[in-house]
Amino acid sequence: MHALRNHLSVIVLAFLAAVVVAGIYTFNHVRNEAYHQAELSLEQQIKTFWELVYAKGDQFRVQNNKLLIGSYEVNGNYELPDKVKAIFGGTATIFMGDTRVSTNVPRDDGSRAVGTKLVGPAYEAVLRHGVPYRGEVAILGKPYLTAYDPIRNTRGEVIGVLYVGVEKGIFLHHFNQLFIIFLAPVMFLAVVTMVLYRMLLSQGRRADQLQKRNLRFLQALIDTLPTPVFYKDSQGHYLGCNLAFESMFKLPRTDVIGKTAYDIVPPELAAEYVEHDRQLMAAPLGATHQYESRIRNSEGVERDVIFYKARFEDDSDSACAIIGTLLDITERKQTELREHARADILEHIAKDATLQEVLASIALEVEQEQPEVICSIMLVNEAGTKLLSGAAPTLSEKYLAGMPETVIEDGGCCCATAAFSRKRVISSDIAAIRNCRRASACGLKSCWAEPILSSKGELLGTLALYSKRVWEPGPEDIRLIVSSANYASIAIERINTLKALRESERNYRELVENANSIILRMDTTGRITFFNEFAQQLFGYKGDELLGQSVLGTIFVDTDENRQTVLTVIANILEIPELYTLIETENKRKNGDQIYISWSNKACLAADGSLEEILCIGQDITERKNMQQVMVQTEKMMTVGGLAAGMAHELNNPIGTIAQHTQNILRRISTRLPANTAAAVETGVSLPNLRAYLERRGIVGMLEAIGSSCERAATIIANMLTFSRKSSIQAEFVSLAVLVEKSIDLALCDYDLKKHYDFKNVTVVREYVPDCPLVQVVPMEIEQVLLNLLKNAAQALAAHPPAAGPMITVRLYYDDSSVCVEVEDNGPGIDKDRRARIFEPFYTTKEVGVGTGLGLSVSYAIIVNRHRGSITVDSPPGKGACFTVRLPRSSTAPAA
Repeated sequence: MHALRNHLSVIVLAFLAAVVVAGIYTFNHVRNEAYHQAELSLEQQIKTFWELVYAKGDQFRVQNNKLLIGSYEVNGNYELPDKVKAIFGGTATIFMGDTRVSTNVPRDDGSRAVGTKLVGPAYEAVLRHGVPYRGEVAILGKPYLTAYDPIRNTRGEVIGVLYVGVEKGIFLHHFNQLFIIFLAPVMFLAVVTMVLYRMLLSQGRRADQLQKRNLRFLQALIDTLPTPVFYKDSQGHYLGCNLAFESMFKLPRTDVIGKTAYDIVPPELAAEYVEHDRQLMAAPLGATHQYESRIRNSEGVERDVIFYKARFEDDSDSACAIIGTLLDITERKQTELREHARADILEHIAKDATLQEVLASIALEVEQEQPEVICSIMLVNEAGTKLLSGAAPTLSEKYLAGMPETVIEDGGCCCATAAFSRKRVISSDIAAIRNCRRASACGLKSCWAEPILSSKGELLGTLALYSKRVWEPGPEDIRLIVSSANYASIAIERINTLKALRESERNYRELVENANSIILRMDTTGRITFFNEFAQQLFGYKGDELLGQSVLGTIFVDTDENRQTVLTVIANILEIPELYTLIETENKRKNGDQIYISWSNKACLAADGSLEEILCIGQDITERKNMQQVMVQTEKMMTVGGLAAGMAHELNNPIGTIAQHTQNILRRISTRLPANTAAAVETGVSLPNLRAYLERRGIVGMLEAIGSSCERAATIIANMLTFSRKSSIQAEFVSLAVLVEKSIDLALCDYDLKKHYDFKNVTVVREYVPDCPLVQVVPMEIEQVLLNLLKNAAQALAAHPPAAGPMITVRLYYDDSSVCVEVEDNGPGIDKDRRARIFEPFYTTKEVGVGTGLGLSVSYAIIVNRHRGSITVDSPPGKGACFTVRLPRSSTAPAA
């Protein structure tokens, strides 16, 4: 009996210790979880509050002592705080500085606490240090659990505060009640256990009679506890449990005692329980163990629980046991799931999900929170006269297939009436409503419809909850439908706004990308931030090759002059825009080609009025510039042509007289003519001696030089007449290849060592395309042009012999509009200034007496004026010169 009493004492004390330890663990965990849930709830509330604020705009400023979000005035406007309260409960406030300007925090008289000040640690953290604050503060004398975020303007200055919170007493009221409810039986159990213990010690004689009664009393005592309690031996066999345990597992006590976990729950759960029991049994005496798991009762219902277990032994160490309790956390888990679902909805809204996807997620979240309802969301059409299907992921296909457009009218179905009245419609039994017969035929019994309104009060649609039983909604159901409608309102407004913004951006981008103009933006350092498709094609770059790169070294040659131009435009476009709005610059393509661009520049300002970017719109004026050069050159040719014609006529007669008389003088002193010999005999002069004298004194050479100069002058006059007159020679279809070969043959015969170079020493490379079309030209004139180009190239090579040997490359090719001849040498080339004047009459780079300055100007006149073609020169520095003659194919014959 003594051993039995000792054994019972150990059991009672161990049981008491386990209950106390489990109670302490339980309440510490519940309290910590309560504060953790408060933190999660406040973070969700502040995130949702920001979403509502950003729906109004993302620019914050204080103007005329008013806090503005974009154009939305916050002072005295309680829409946003009240919408937060409708979704979550609690309180919300928008501060301007440290003053409440929009709030639902109540004063003692029930009025809004507008105009009151922010004080305490939240003021220090947010307004002094600019960081968010989370914690407990006193608001108007009452403790609140709070979250504060700073509101910043575009310059990053804190100009206000965003707040959400809940009164601590209200939030912890349920926990305090639970603590009192749980504490009372625990204290009662402790007192009774102590009494029992005293009785066991003092009434050993009555132990045998009292043993069974005490055990029954102890069992009755633990049966009064609302928390499931169990105890088992070291082998895992259940020795007992209370009524709460029986209720949770839906098993009578007789089916539990003597069984193991494998007899009560599925094997995977039983294995987890046994492993934790093993760890506890391996721990020191008095150790406790806590872990989160699940249970499945005999009806197949699963619950989330936390196990609290303790180990104890009797004095003789002959037996040991485990006692434990379970805390049902299923509701807490469901709350966490609801918060997670709401977070998913907000994430869908913030991302690029479609409106139907977001609305479907809202409907599924509603049905997850209240499994007995079916959610349907309808959207109003553009005219505002009908409701259209939005999202109803679990409504029957039969109902959806027959769902027509619902006319918004009073007395229609629940959704139509709610949309018409802009008020909630509750119908606990829809069988009697005429326009709800189709829903009734699908097995739906009740309907609660809530209008979805925008922040401006405009109708966006309706949210309806259907049930398959006659049902009057309770307060939690009303909260669910109101908060869900608010979520739907936020989603519809946000996505419609994003859709309109994307449409505007798409139209703008199409306009920019399809514009036949260069459109680029550069920042204040000259780096490109935007470059449209037309500009990419014109300059030969891809977008990613230029974005972030400087205009210098890409579309501008990086020279000191260009660098100064870009920096001057950036520095002065704000102060003196009239000087830099329209400018013309020389630019380059990616392949190195030079082009001319006319730019129209506009300064783009930041919110503070400073220069942020420069918008540059450009037009390619290269052809216009070239045409201007052609017009100038043509005007010069016309002017010089008239002058040349007059000079040729004036000089032709005296030069002819000089040439004729010079020829006659040489004939008069010739010993071959009998008339000269007769005249010399008559006058007593020795003609041979006279001839010898004139030759010895160089007079004959002088006369021959006069004749040669007259021939040269006659050639110049003939060229001047060719330059000034239209040819009367008939054009004919010829092969340019044949003309090129004749010109090369002439060049080979024309040059000799007396003229300081030999064309035969020049390597001529021919690059002719096959099947080149015939062209209608005057052959002699084209030969003259080609011969001039070959002569000029040979003379340049002779003056500056290249190390690789002199070489002239002649190319012949054609395209859709022209047949082209290129004459390219590997000589020193022609600098930019000389290229600009190369086709001017009488302009020459050769020594005096070597060139007349008319060869290229006459060639220009022949090609441009007489054959409607073009002649151009390209000469990269130090890489020779390349002349290109283009003749039109408008009158070409078939290919030879």
